[in-house]
Amino acid sequence: MPVSKLKYLLEKHFNKSSTPAEKEELAALLLQAEQDEELKAALEEAWQSYAPAEELPETTADRLYAGVLEQAGGQPVIRRLPLLRRRWLRYAAAVVMLLGVGAFFWLRPQKTMQLATRHSAPARTDVAPGRPGAVLTLADGTEVVLDSLGNGLIATQSSSSVVLQNGVLAYNTANAADGPAVYNTMTTPRGRQFRLLLPDGSLVWLNADSKIKYPAVFAGNERKVEITGEAYFEVAKNAAMPFRVQINERTEVEVLGTHFNINSYEGEAGINTTLLEGSVRVTAGGEQAVLQAGEQAQVNSRQLRVVKHVDVNRVMAWKNGYFQFGGMDLPAVMREISRWYDVEITYKGKVPQKEFAGEIPRSISLKNLLRLIEFGDVRLEVSGNQVTIIGQ
Repeated sequence: MPVSKLKYLLEKHFNKSSTPAEKEELAALLLQAEQDEELKAALEEAWQSYAPAEELPETTADRLYAGVLEQAGGQPVIRRLPLLRRRWLRYAAAVVMLLGVGAFFWLRPQKTMQLATRHSAPARTDVAPGRPGAVLTLADGTEVVLDSLGNGLIATQSSSSVVLQNGVLAYNTANAADGPAVYNTMTTPRGRQFRLLLPDGSLVWLNADSKIKYPAVFAGNERKVEITGEAYFEVAKNAAMPFRVQINERTEVEVLGTHFNINSYEGEAGINTTLLEGSVRVTAGGEQAVLQAGEQAQVNSRQLRVVKHVDVNRVMAWKNGYFQFGGMDLPAVMREISRWYDVEITYKGKVPQKEFAGEIPRSISLKNLLRLIEFGDVRLEVSGNQVTIIGQ
């Protein structure tokens, strides 16, 4: 049993020296404690030797770990939250909260303190999180799967070399010849994301289930690309050659040199362009807005509006390796999960009205992430790559 490992990770946590990988490993051991008496004992011992200056509210700690105790020993039981007062449990919940891995709970108050009975179910097949990968479509229609390729030359387009180097696709245009523009397209399926260095030196991070179309060599008086899905840009400065991102027929973003994120997934409420640095002009239909750092342009079917003082860390969580579910309802959370783990989400009955908060590493497995969601009193079933939410 990994008791010594648990103690080691707890000590690093107390010393605030844990790496992100160690934080996730500690969280996994805490979740495992439901079936391991030695781990429970180690947690209780840790609690006795360490007293936090301030305890979490009881309801918060209980909600986090109630789901674990419900099926203790594999037997369906009903428990009332006021009974869940073991000190190791409260300490475990506090540690998970501090790790930021399990800092994920239902915000709306419950009307009853009684948990629903859950019957034992077959063990779930786990799904690994997304990883780097993409498909490059060349001008002649040839498709190159980038997931498992090593470093080296991939292709030649318009006399420019297409090279894969340490997980980044780049274009060497030193020997590019004049001629008609040829276009490449990079597509990330669900469960994949990738980085691209455009021919002008601009960096693009492409989120899962997204696509970018761009010329193999930028020529003329502008640099123009087209995207769907979500992408983060760090645009190389060139005042003589403005950079434009075409999102759809009525929405475009124009920049000279800046850092910004565009979320344009189908099925979301609208198109959001968030500026981190520099200045951009967003055009939607007949309207325009110039953004400053920290602002977001929101475009829907009716209007273009600018929101000031946006939480940029939340917007950029995907690029930095996290889910950030603050203030999101259940369908929005499940759409992100669907794209990252390449699973289908369906609903049976009325969609539960839940609101979540928390930041969770995108490296967590689907099984553990769904368990955290269940702590929010959400019932779900998993069959293969199908996740069904059971309505109330």
